[in-house]
Amino acid sequence: MVPAQLDVDEWQLVRASPWVVAVGVMMADPSGVLGRRNELASLLAQVRSTAEHGSTSALVHDVARALVGDSLEGAVESSGLGDPDGGLPARALARSREVATLVAARRPAEADVFCAWLLDLAGGVARSTREGGVLGLGGEAVSAAEEAFLSELAVALDHEVGRAPGDG
Repeated sequence: MVPAQLDVDEWQLVRASPWVVAVGVMMADPSGVLGRRNELASLLAQVRSTAEHGSTSALVHDVARALVGDSLEGAVESSGLGDPDGGLPARALARSREVATLVAARRPAEADVFCAWLLDLAGGVARSTREGGVLGLGGEAVSAAEEAFLSELAVALDHEVGRAPGDG
């Protein structure tokens, strides 16, 4: 089902946006196989929680419900970002900017909540795996590269890190 005010192509773009921000964070500072699995599992847990508990935004809830059935496999393909080698974070930022502009134009009353949700998802993915440690010990919760990506994502989504939805 395509939500109101969106055509099929726009819905696919919006629907893929959680994968886009997750892949952007993941490729900003790539983890090993276990780290990647934890990052994707974190995204899916956050999406499932939103699907289960709802949101003040019908669009956020629609996207979360649509993604609940998605598997860990094919995240890069679902994101539509293309080749995973090189440039993925930059492409994720460009795609996120496109989604933010689209949602602001088509569903302006929900744009701030939707962009805040994407930023929260990305932050959860970044915090899900410690970076730079040995065998899971030490390291930092969020690497400098992930922190930089999150800051750039906030700009792309026209949303300040830590700002509550609706705050000026």
